Amino acid sequence: MSIDTNLDPVAIYAAVLSTALALAQLYRWLTSGPRASVNIINPLEVRRHDRKFIEVVIHNIGTTPIIIREVCVSYSDSRKGRPLKSKTFDSNAGWDPSLRSVPHPTRPNSSWVITNVVAPGHEHHELLHPFSGFDPRSHWLRVSVALRNSNIRFNGYAAPVKRTAA
Repeated sequence: MSIDTNLDPVAIYAAVLSTALALAQLYRWLTSGPRASVNIINPLEVRRHDRKFIEVVIHNIGTTPIIIREVCVSYSDSRKGRPLKSKTFDSNAGWDPSLRSVPHPTRPNSSWVITNVVAPGHEHHELLHPFSGFDPRSHWLRVSVALRNSNIRFNGYAAPVKRTAA
């Protein structure tokens, strides 16, 4: 049995090209679709009208527009610890993250409620009141976001903040 050592350059070129194209398609498939990045700004950092807030920033890092279906906020003693208290915001709660209010174009002091679509590369900011009993100096914050038409949950964490004297 002998092995032919004369390789056809066209066959080598075709094999390399098809492998490169397959890898490019695999990368495009893995990075396409709805994806989000969740960031949290601790209540020690955000103050409005002498009240503390938790600011949640949801950034669309995917290739398609997203609609936020649900936001779950909780706090615990450690990053992986069991939540001490949690609150879920969805269509059944007081704040529905899939909707937003925009001013009515012809009627002053009135607004329309429309679907909150976050375009690729854009962010959605939301201010939330901290839980009673939440201490930003000792508790971890966790925000979990679910998108419409996606089974993946995107999580963001905020570590306890040690405030130093300025």
